[in-house]
Amino acid sequence: MESKRKVVEEKNRNLEEKVKIVKWEDFQHELARVSSLSSAVNEANHKKSLIQEKLNSHLQLEAESLSWSNQLDEMREKLEARKLVMGKMSMNLKVVQEKAKKQEDQLNSEIRSLLMAGTSLSVASRSLQEENNSLSGERGYGHLKNVQKLLRARQQLMVFQISLLYPVKVVTGHTFEQELESLSNSSKSGNPSGLKPLDAGSLTISGLHLTVLPFKKMSFFTDKKEVQSSATALGYVAHAVSLIAFYLEIPLRYPLRLGGSRTYICDYAPSVEPTSSDFTSISLPSSSSKPMEFPLFLEGQDTTRSAYAVFLLNKDLEQLLNFIGVESLGPRHVLANLKELLNKILSPEYVPVITFASKTHPTKQNPNSWFLPLPFVSGAASNSYIMLHIKTPKSLRAKRALEKRAPKLVELGKKTLILHGTKTSNVLNDVLTEIYHLKKDNAVKFSRRNDNIRPFESGGESSLEFFSLKTDCSLFVFGSHSKKRPDNLVIGRTYDHHIYDLVEVGVENFKSMASCSYDKKIAPLIGSKPFFAFMGEGFENVEELKHLKEVLLELFRGQVVSHLNLAGLDRVYVCTAVSPKKVLLTHCALRLKKSGTIVPRVELVEVGPSMDLVVRRHRLPDESLKKEAMKVAPELMKKKEKNVSKDAIEGKIGKIYVPDQQVGNASLPFTPKGVKRERREAKAKGAEKKQKQDEDASA
Repeated sequence: MESKRKVVEEKNRNLEEKVKIVKWEDFQHELARVSSLSSAVNEANHKKSLIQEKLNSHLQLEAESLSWSNQLDEMREKLEARKLVMGKMSMNLKVVQEKAKKQEDQLNSEIRSLLMAGTSLSVASRSLQEENNSLSGERGYGHLKNVQKLLRARQQLMVFQISLLYPVKVVTGHTFEQELESLSNSSKSGNPSGLKPLDAGSLTISGLHLTVLPFKKMSFFTDKKEVQSSATALGYVAHAVSLIAFYLEIPLRYPLRLGGSRTYICDYAPSVEPTSSDFTSISLPSSSSKPMEFPLFLEGQDTTRSAYAVFLLNKDLEQLLNFIGVESLGPRHVLANLKELLNKILSPEYVPVITFASKTHPTKQNPNSWFLPLPFVSGAASNSYIMLHIKTPKSLRAKRALEKRAPKLVELGKKTLILHGTKTSNVLNDVLTEIYHLKKDNAVKFSRRNDNIRPFESGGESSLEFFSLKTDCSLFVFGSHSKKRPDNLVIGRTYDHHIYDLVEVGVENFKSMASCSYDKKIAPLIGSKPFFAFMGEGFENVEELKHLKEVLLELFRGQVVSHLNLAGLDRVYVCTAVSPKKVLLTHCALRLKKSGTIVPRVELVEVGPSMDLVVRRHRLPDESLKKEAMKVAPELMKKKEKNVSKDAIEGKIGKIYVPDQQVGNASLPFTPKGVKRERREAKAKGAEKKQKQDEDASA
């Protein structure tokens, strides 16, 4: 215990030695200073917190203001776009209103014309009723019947005179054909008396027999006198047929070229073979653009053409018989058919009976009596039977040239044809020359004057279309000068080398390239692509200026390309619509200057030609022709995208179809981990409770 006490005392002594005595007066000033500093620090912290709160509030306000300003800019852009769309819609509305006014004026004029036509129609209907009333009674019908009787009697008289000129009579005895057949039969059988019984129906015309046997078979023993008499008889028949057809006003299917015993019959479709069984072995000539003539007499030893001529003559007789409602006796009986025709017309039943035989439909008596309504042409073929001869290329060079002119899916640049009219002034000559220089790489210029070209007149465009086909040009510029239309310029387009549309303008205040002073370094190059600037609402509202805009674009735009090099754009055509009838056309070059930015400053320098165009006449294309010209090949049409549309403001818009979502089965992103365990425990407790209830119920 004493030792412990000693240790404690020693420790206390050591502590007393270490402890120093500090006086309060020495540190009072420092403590006051520390307290003032601590209060200042507290105030600074408080101010810091206040400033931090203010900064946070200001930052939030700035962020909100920035978001609102961005939204405001977007809304402004959308508003500007909508303003542009509304401006276009207002312009279109004005155009539609003007069109509606024009259509209203047209409708009013048509209504006035219809009213005038209605009044004239009512007057005509009243006069027609009066005529019907005058003809409805017995007097009118009797008058028509008398006229018909007189006409038929006149026809009977004329045909009776023909029967007196060329009498067809029945002669008893053996014909020349029967004698030849009997000679051949007797030589084969050895019986000299091989003649057939007498033919009670042998016919002659003017005392001449008609034997068809020499026309089928020509031999050394054929009698030339018999051949000549047959040719003369056929000439008589042909003359009688032509006279009867003329009196009955029937155009013959196979016209005749009369010449006595040297008569010819024409066939406009010689490729059609005859249906008669007697001429199935005849080989007909091939079809051509000119009518074929076949002789009704023998030419040398060839009997094929003569036999076919007799067949065609019988077809003409069959046509006349069918017209009056009588059937033909066959292709062999030429004189019998002629006699039947004469007897039918000279019979008393022909005059009182009024028959209107149809010329294009079969009659009830003869359902096979069809008349082909072909024109009666003497000397030359009808236009409906002229076939165009298409030349095929005989060399590879010609084939390549034809393929170059053939239609293509993507056409090359359009060539321009420049022509002079009957008279042109010096100004107009300079204008045509300047246009040729502007399109020198793709233009053809004619220097001679053309007197027969009138583009706006019917028939005056044939030479122009021929030149277009010859030079393969689809655009043309035609200059003419007259007192009525001085310095006149006609610009037009063609489709399939036929006139498509036309615009006629007058040239005023012309300024050539030579009169413009500028640096030649900026002169536009030949073949470069130009800009176009159309200023003035007339190009959107006035129909003439809209048409002129299309034609000028076609004329000066050059070849259509898919990609464009900006370095090649060195010119601009400025078109200003001063009035609905006047346009200022100026050709300018582009001069690029420094602007202090990447984009250079562009200046326009007039290089010529420049002129004032006064619209005079214009002709729009026909709707059917326009529809035909605007057709696009299926290979060039873009495939339609489903559920995709385009808007002027928002651009490309797509529709997305999303299936119905089952919200109850959707998995949540932040599902607590213990939820499944708690559900299992609750499910187990529910099952135990249900089991107990079942046991209690069973007990």
